Amino acid sequence: MSTFAHRTFTVLATLTMGLSVPAVAHTQIPGAIDTGTVVITNSDRLVVTVNPASATATQITGTIRNTTGNSFRCAVPGVRGNEYPGQVTEAKIVERSMTYYSRNIFQPIGGVELDVDGPIRLDPLNFGSMLDYFPTGSMIEPLGNTRAEYMNIQAAQDDARIKGHTGDPRVGGATVFNVSANATVNWSAQLGTPATGIRTDFDAAAMFYCKNTSGSPQRDYVFAGYEPGYVPTT
Repeated sequence: MSTFAHRTFTVLATLTMGLSVPAVAHTQIPGAIDTGTVVITNSDRLVVTVNPASATATQITGTIRNTTGNSFRCAVPGVRGNEYPGQVTEAKIVERSMTYYSRNIFQPIGGVELDVDGPIRLDPLNFGSMLDYFPTGSMIEPLGNTRAEYMNIQAAQDDARIKGHTGDPRVGGATVFNVSANATVNWSAQLGTPATGIRTDFDAAAMFYCKNTSGSPQRDYVFAGYEPGYVPTT
């Protein structure tokens, strides 16, 4: 059994025996680890665009437009207050991820620590950047179904990275940034180098985890945008 799987099993077994952990504001699902954040995935408060890119492009660019009078901070949260970048990857992966995020609880990058005779650490999978940020508990699906899709998206993202289809989006050179009220910012992501051969053409998309830093209540969002010509079906 892998370290990750062993740790997951250990934590789930401990929870089954009656461990009490802090809850977020939603219904507890039996067997799920309720130690994350519910995010909003269907908001247009920030509108993400992805510019058309040629087959030979080495970077992907686009904009984020704030349609509100509130400011936003775009950074994927990690443990101990760390912040991480969003992600540019293949459009089909972003589409699947947005569907996944709409149905699951989030955990911060770096894992979840439960203080049971010393911390038990549940590590995230190695997607890189925002796609490390997947939960193990589900709001509306059994854990087994959630885990299967979790692993399928990981495999797709690993394949995209090998092909040079991924990158960390930056605004003004920064991977974490603020978007002022009613402002538009430009972002760009340098694509990774393919492991072998040349980079193939692909439909690109971008994901950003953001929260409003003014106005109330403060909420967590995941926003996505797709290269023109790609139409999400879910």
